[in-house]
Amino acid sequence: MKVIKFLTISSAVLAILCLNSCVNVDEAEKYANNFYEAMQAKEYQKLENLIDETMLASNSMEEIRAMIVQKESLGEMVSFQKETGHDYRESNGLTVVRFLYTVKYTDIMLYEYIRLTKRGDAYKVVNYGYYNDKEKRQEFIEHVEG
Repeated sequence: MKVIKFLTISSAVLAILCLNSCVNVDEAEKYANNFYEAMQAKEYQKLENLIDETMLASNSMEEIRAMIVQKESLGEMVSFQKETGHDYRESNGLTVVRFLYTVKYTDIMLYEYIRLTKRGDAYKVVNYGYYNDKEKRQEFIEHVEG
C-alpha cells in the first residue's frame, strides 16, 4: 500500500514539474522568435532589449551589432525555423532554455544556436551563434554547455 501511495505522489509531482517546464519552454520560444523577428526586421533596439547582461559582460553591444551586420552581408533573412527539440535546465534559481534554428538567407542556409535565461518575467538571450554547418554548431554547443 505504501508503494502505491509513493508511486501516486511521485507521478503527480513529476506531472506538475513536466507541465511547468513545458510552459517555460513555450514562453522562452516566444522570446527566441521575437529575437529572430527583430533581426529579420533589423530592429536593433528591440534586439538590444532581448540580450542579457551576462552576454553583454563578455561582448559589447557594438560587437554584437557588428556580428549581426556581418551576418546580414550574407543576404536577406528569408525564413527561420526552430528545429525539433530543446534543452531545458533549472539550476541555482535560473531557468535556461536552448533552441536550435535553421535560418534561410538569400544565398545561404545557416544553423543557429540561441540560449535564453529567465530574468524576472522575461527571457533574455545569453548565448547566440551561427554556423554554415551543423557539425560546427554542435562543437560550439559542446564547448558552451560542457
